[in-house]
Amino acid sequence: MTILIALSIGLLAACLVILIISYARSRERIDLLYRLRLYYNDEPIVKSELPVFVKLMDFVRRTATPLGQFEPIEKYNIRMRQAGLPLLGSEFAAIILISAAATGIFTFFLTLNTNYAMIAAIGIAVVEDVLVGLRIRRRRNAFVNQLGDCLATVADSMRAGFSFTQSMEVIVRDMEPPISDEFARVMRDLSAGVSLERALEDMDKRVNSTDFSLVVTAVLIQRQVGGNLASILDTISMTVTERIKMKREVKSLTAQGRSTAKAVAVMPFLVMIGMYFFAPENLTFFFENDIGQIAGVVAVVSEIIGLYIINRITNLEDA
Repeated sequence: MTILIALSIGLLAACLVILIISYARSRERIDLLYRLRLYYNDEPIVKSELPVFVKLMDFVRRTATPLGQFEPIEKYNIRMRQAGLPLLGSEFAAIILISAAATGIFTFFLTLNTNYAMIAAIGIAVVEDVLVGLRIRRRRNAFVNQLGDCLATVADSMRAGFSFTQSMEVIVRDMEPPISDEFARVMRDLSAGVSLERALEDMDKRVNSTDFSLVVTAVLIQRQVGGNLASILDTISMTVTERIKMKREVKSLTAQGRSTAKAVAVMPFLVMIGMYFFAPENLTFFFENDIGQIAGVVAVVSEIIGLYIINRITNLEDA
């Protein structure tokens, strides 16, 4: 049985490696198709050197078509843009369903236990959603870290005689992603006939940062009442830079607490692995005994509550 499990896990890992490699090779095509799908409803055709990738993407799109009709799926469109992923919200939901079903079936064949299969299926779906959330957070932090230089560049460009729109083109040309990608999306919106106010508000929703919301508010007010926008952006740039410095200082001061949170999260799994190898009879108590199962659930809930409390203590909330 152990050999079968090892072979199955090795086969699954090989398939994942193949999919990752094929995705990396076709990233440029996927990015282009994603930009086109922002404005057109035509079904894209993703080409890859590996036929299995093409078939997989076709299956994902066929599954995503009926899912796109559900209104709650719409929120994933924003999340995909916030994460910078070349997927539609319905396609991401389809990937979650497919991977959860495959994981559940795979776990059931390994354990012949329906409960374990359901837990594995739900677990993989939660993990995928959490990974997207982490990617959104990293991308937002990278955007905010670039925002000070971006505002200074826009202010200097406007002093040199450029308009605000032309200054945004400078950002798209000279700066790195993700801020250049977001301003490029604004330029595409403008070329499609969207007003500057609407394009900036849409960008504000995608970025979801209080620092950039301040910038958008200042620009919109300046367009209504007038004023020296370059001077305003300089002031905001200094404010954003100071906020970033303060957040970094707080992050360094809370490093010990965040390390504690990681240790608290990893320790139960390390204990379970040690018990599996050195005292497996103690571990079976939590799976075969009713009291053990209740104790296991209480332990998991307590773990989640503890991590949440530590996270709330050590994280600096956006003001």
